[in-house]
Amino acid sequence: MTDRIIVTPGQIPLAEDQLHAQRFMMIALGMLMSATHGQRTTVSGIDASPTLPASMSLQLAPGSIMQPSVVDASSYGILPADLSSLMKMGTYPGARIPLTAPAQLGTSLVYLVQASLVETDEDPQVLDYYNAANPEQPWSGPENSGAAQFTKRVQRCAIQIVAGAPAATGTQVAPAASVGWTPLWLVTVSNGQTAILAEHIQRHPQSGQLPYRMWDFATWARVDDVFNALTYRLNSDRKVLIQEHYPNNSEQMQYTRQWVVPDHVYAVKASVVGGGGGGSGTGSLLESGQYIGGGGGGAGGRVEGVMRVQPGMVLTLVTGRGGDGGAHLAGGADGGDTGVYGSLDGDIIAHAGQGGGISFGGIGGGATNFDGPIAIFGGDGGDGGLDGMNGGDGGSSSWGGGGRAGRGEGGGGWGRATGSGGGGAYGIAGSGGRGAPGLITLEY
Repeated sequence: MTDRIIVTPGQIPLAEDQLHAQRFMMIALGMLMSATHGQRTTVSGIDASPTLPASMSLQLAPGSIMQPSVVDASSYGILPADLSSLMKMGTYPGARIPLTAPAQLGTSLVYLVQASLVETDEDPQVLDYYNAANPEQPWSGPENSGAAQFTKRVQRCAIQIVAGAPAATGTQVAPAASVGWTPLWLVTVSNGQTAILAEHIQRHPQSGQLPYRMWDFATWARVDDVFNALTYRLNSDRKVLIQEHYPNNSEQMQYTRQWVVPDHVYAVKASVVGGGGGGSGTGSLLESGQYIGGGGGGAGGRVEGVMRVQPGMVLTLVTGRGGDGGAHLAGGADGGDTGVYGSLDGDIIAHAGQGGGISFGGIGGGATNFDGPIAIFGGDGGDGGLDGMNGGDGGSSSWGGGGRAGRGEGGGGWGRATGSGGGGAYGIAGSGGRGAPGLITLEY
């Protein structure tokens, strides 16, 4: 909340009261910007597009810039300068910017659009002053000098267009941003060009523009189980959610891919689940004519935590496969560990469930140490029956139940929920079920 001036009825009004009230409000807004966007320069709007109809001009939309500054670099009316740090916002009304193609045949050049906060005193006027000698006849200006004085201190977003050096087409280089300026757009024009089109405009790689507004930063992203392709939809809670599944067409114990942290993202919530262990096949033949029951596979562990990251950082996502079920006379295989590697806080790993053994269940997976996570151990697989009359069910994960024990050649069931264990086989010689694969969920 901003500070407020208290005015008492009957008191002589002071100029400081009006100036302090406006300064206090500006400080409050600056602190709010710092709390929501941090102490860094960001730009909202100012999108670049071709004109309609297309021409050799660039259309810049209205927008604003938020940039670290100071309260007042010079005196504000009768208030002294205040060099305390403060975030400030400057507005931009939008404009149409004419650009020129290079004159030399076979050459191109790149224009840089850059922005910066500027603060100026404007709107000079000759003000009336109180004349103590003749109150009915005010002075014109201070000491009746007739001098004009500024009446507004304005904050604007200034735009500069910097032209790069013309060069043979394909070798042109974009100019560097000036000190104190934020790069926004690059526009490439070539000799003989008569119109700027969308393909000539690209966002600068270090652009300070916000990729979304607070009301629309939200897509939901999911990795397709088979093709590992991202698909998107609008999420009602307006978070970006990425789910990394183990692809069905892979036989590797762990599936690995790289993920680049998007712009303006500094924290990611990760939830990872290890792969479930496979159920055991049946054991040796008993005098009763039954086979010793196989144990169920243990479920993979689950761990959640918030990782500190930086835009452009590359995280490695490793999704564990479910362990294969054991054949007759063989235990089930362990699942694969699942983890996210490379954050500023280290790695977050959920260990896989253990494969079931003949007559005993596999142990559920745990998690590595990670600062402040939720760690849930996977459920242990059920034990198989030494009498051959039952097998062990697969361990349950945090997502749900495992595969059921099965009798006969079909053997144990596969893990049902993400990270759950496969069921063991019993009775007639058979194989255990495969454990369910792990999962990575990232939210930011």
